[in-house]
Amino acid sequence: VIGVILLRSAGCVINDYIDRDIDPHVERTRNRPLAARLIDPREALALAAALLLLAFGLVLHLNALTVMLSFVALALAVIYPLLKRFFAFPQHECSSHNLIAFDCRSLAMPSYVIRIWYGLIFHSAAQFNTPCGTATLMIKSTVAIPESRMF
Repeated sequence: VIGVILLRSAGCVINDYIDRDIDPHVERTRNRPLAARLIDPREALALAAALLLLAFGLVLHLNALTVMLSFVALALAVIYPLLKRFFAFPQHECSSHNLIAFDCRSLAMPSYVIRIWYGLIFHSAAQFNTPCGTATLMIKSTVAIPESRMF
């Protein structure tokens, strides 16, 4: 659980770093520390690196497959903010790529499908707080589909 919290926190820092020039223009995100220029981008990268190293230190205590899959998780944490430039449903893109390492015959499949839909609904609901006009900022949004192309 601690590793998940560390990776999720690192993912948030990475997201804010990548969006630091976009977030000041979006009401919902303009007060984030990087968007408000309260911290230096290098400090954010150092924090993300520290969180990732701590998470990886925990993963090293697990089996080899889990260690290898941790690199997939890292890639998803990095590419998620970039997917917003190309897809209206970036959370779906990340969720669907997780199937690479998931046995679809597993009893956990219903739980996995519910998690994908929860992510889609949760992130879409959060984006409804963002005013339309995101297409002019070169990001996609589930609430701005009419203004931008989905794919």
